Order: sequence, then C-alpha cells, then structure tokens
Amino acid sequence: MSRRQELKERLENGLRILEAIDRRRAAGYPGAGWAIERRIVDRELRELEREWATHPTVPLRTLAEEG
Repeated sequence: MSRRQELKERLENGLRILEAIDRRRAAGYPGAGWAIERRIVDRELRELEREWATHPTVPLRTLAEEG
C-alpha cells in the first residue's frame, strides 16, 4: 500500500470517528469523546510535522496568501 493510500485511509477513519463523536454531542453529551478527538488531531499534526521536516521544500501556504 502506498503512503498516499495509507494517509487517505487513516484520514477517512479519523473522520468517521470524529463524525460519530459529533453525533453523540448533538444528542446531548457535550463532553463525549474529547480525549479521542484530541488524540486524532494530535496524531495528524505530528504526522504533518514529520512530513514537512522530511520534505522542507514543500511550500507552506499561509492564510494571508490564500486570502
């Protein structure tokens, strides 16, 4: 499996989990899943940081550039 495919599958799985957490919150459990949500976000940020460290020539777009 390619790195791109692994990334796609991991992000899709994370999205499904986050959507399930949102449904629980909408059902009246506002604190539901906050620890899991935090782990998913932290994991993806660490992966992004590693990717940028490995490929520093990839341009980073800032909000100012996009706006």
